[in-house]
Parts: sequence; C-alpha cells; structure tokens
Amino acid sequence: ASYNLRNELDRQQNVETVFTRILASESADVEDVAIQPRGDGYLVTGTVYAYQQLTSGEIADLQDELSASIGAPITIRVRIIPARLEQINLRGTPIPAELTPIP
Repeated sequence: ASYNLRNELDRQQNVETVFTRILASESADVEDVAIQPRGDGYLVTGTVYAYQQLTSGEIADLQDELSASIGAPITIRVRIIPARLEQINLRGTPIPAELTPIP
C-alpha cells in the first residue's frame, strides 16, 4: 500500500511540475497549486498571475497538453489574475515596463 501511495504522490508532483513549467513558458506564475485525484485523473486548482492575456482556449489547450503528458485526464480550474512585472533598480528607480524582462 505504501508503494501505491508513493507512486500517487510522485504522479501528483509530476502534474504540478509540468503544469507550472508550461505556464512559465506562457509568461505566467502560479501560486496555491493543489492537485487532487478526481476519478481516474486529477483536478488542478490555483491562482495564475498572467503577464500576458491567457484565454479560456489557452487553458483548454494547457489541459489537453497536461493530460497527454501525464497520461491521465486533467481538469484545470484556476483563477487568472492579470499581472505586470515591475523591477526596481538599485537606486530605487522603476525600470520602464518595456525593458522589464518576462521570465
């Protein structure tokens, strides 16, 4: 039984890692990610801070990509908050947004 639990925890961690990595490539950060077993797949919840607009279609594509990567059905239910990256230089002066790199 402990082997199955370990396997399940590894799989949930894999879901979170892939989800976070894909969103990072979309110029977004994720907080409060929770992965819960749901049927034969997983429910992913959390808060996404999007530095570029993320549409529901892009979230659906992410859901498909994540499902294919994990090999199990994934349902994504996230709150998307538009965000802007601000950087302050050593003198405390804001760096213009056009020069602010997006990770």
